[in-house]
Amino acid sequence: MNQGITRVLYIDLSSLTFEIKDRTDLPPYMGGSGLGCQLLAEEGRLNQDPLAPEQPIIFSRGALSPCFPAATQVAAVFRSPLTGHLAESFAGGSLAAAMFLARLNALVIKGRADRPVRITVGPRIVHIKKADPLYGTGTEECLREIYDLESSPGFRSVMVIGQAGEKTVRFADLVLDRYWRFGGFGAGALFGSKNLKSLMVYGDRSLSIPDVNAAAYREVFENIHNRLVHSELMPLLHKLGTVVNLEKMQSMMALPSRNGREPQFKALPSFTAQSLAEKHLVRQLACTGCPVGCVHVGYYRRMYGSESFEFEESHLPYDYATVYALGSQLGLETPGDFWALWEKVSGYGLDPLAAGAALGWLTEAYMQGLVTEQDTGTAIGFGYMEGYLHALDGLVGGETPLYRDLARGATFAALRWGGVDYVTEINYRATTGLHTGYDSLLSLAMGFKQPEFVHPLPPRSNQEPERVVNNLIAREAANCLLDSMGVCRLVNQVYDYKTVSRALKSLGYKLSPRQLKISSYELYNRKQGINRAFGFDPAKTNIPYRFFNIPTSQGLLEQNRFAEMLDLLAKQTRAADKEGIIPG
Repeated sequence: MNQGITRVLYIDLSSLTFEIKDRTDLPPYMGGSGLGCQLLAEEGRLNQDPLAPEQPIIFSRGALSPCFPAATQVAAVFRSPLTGHLAESFAGGSLAAAMFLARLNALVIKGRADRPVRITVGPRIVHIKKADPLYGTGTEECLREIYDLESSPGFRSVMVIGQAGEKTVRFADLVLDRYWRFGGFGAGALFGSKNLKSLMVYGDRSLSIPDVNAAAYREVFENIHNRLVHSELMPLLHKLGTVVNLEKMQSMMALPSRNGREPQFKALPSFTAQSLAEKHLVRQLACTGCPVGCVHVGYYRRMYGSESFEFEESHLPYDYATVYALGSQLGLETPGDFWALWEKVSGYGLDPLAAGAALGWLTEAYMQGLVTEQDTGTAIGFGYMEGYLHALDGLVGGETPLYRDLARGATFAALRWGGVDYVTEINYRATTGLHTGYDSLLSLAMGFKQPEFVHPLPPRSNQEPERVVNNLIAREAANCLLDSMGVCRLVNQVYDYKTVSRALKSLGYKLSPRQLKISSYELYNRKQGINRAFGFDPAKTNIPYRFFNIPTSQGLLEQNRFAEMLDLLAKQTRAADKEGIIPG
């Protein structure tokens, strides 16, 4: 393991060629988000459409992935076809381990194949094969076929797109190892634009820690492992999962329901973490190298036909985001309706948050007469699951002008059809429903990654705008560092600067906690600079008024106060990037 070299695999689908480069100029960017952003700055095209063949998608494993507990993440970095801005999406599963054993730090894919293809990457091979028979399959079927078609001698990880990605729906996801996904920004649409149906990475080589560092490595590993498994997060995340936040938000009248029209989810008793676990939980899974096991998989059992006693069973992961977006957001009344809708969304390879936001806007637009049954092909109403299933088919199939617009996101459709105030998106991004206060809204407005789990929820407070902004920048800078390390954000409190420094030292890096803190702000500023180069301007952010009527864990937000904070945050970010200032 040579920490002075970053190995990058470049694949060009237009020419069906590849090249491996051992680069000595990239180690300062660590890995994950930092490395991915640097490669995007080199390979991205500012003046071309996000779905242009020349635009790359980059997969970069973290500098600590998969060597330490919960350091399991791979960053997918690209220009988002949904927002047009910088996109960073993170997923665990087995990909980081497979890339590590294949001796790859990053993978860059660009170009467009003349016909549908699939890629297999190993330590010694890169195969680009035709995938015509796989086109038109859903994510579950495609994964089964890939597992049958591609045996590997080592550890493997597979990502695929469904029909939504093939049709370049702008919020199509990449489904990874069946239960994980690169979601939220349209990575699946980018695969579809390249005629790329699947990517498999496998590794069969053992890369050991050098003997001189072995004792230090074991000591740091055990320290992190013990702190993680004995933390108060462990029983919450393993036993019940992130769904526990539903009840916490509901208790504060802050769980948005029916597209944010109501502050409580009336059917929550059937959707609590305890209820879902008792009636639907099949098993808990963990990313490779993580002891937590926070991925909860439930089953959905449905009859083949109305007169049949034959059933089919689907296994689907569930968490706070999916239950909020496809349950509370749409006012569904039973878990059965939720599972049916989630199965459709997952099979098509759609992002659940964006799909929920699209269907939420569509429901209110239909109720207010902005769209009609002639446009939708069905009646639409909160809680009406059959209507939503039909709408999803129309959206992926592009059956009407309305659905073709909705395939570009709720915000795009609202700008064409009206009802902008019914949109629960900011800068074309759907919310997770975890409205904790000004910081969560500011994070969306600035393009930061949204929280998937908050524990404990922040207390009610009335901090000065400067303090809120400074705390948010400090937290986001620290997150930028951990995203470059490959650390899962669910447990990032275990990885402070001192712990990261010790972990890196055991792998051959020599960076003090102070140096890491400085690097975190440099990573933050670099990311903001790339985002602005892609046209992002927080001053142009439009916050639908509805967000100021949705309760948060800190109460209702004031529109003028939020505008003051956003202006201050944007100015500080621009000044730091321009002058090289390290805040704090």
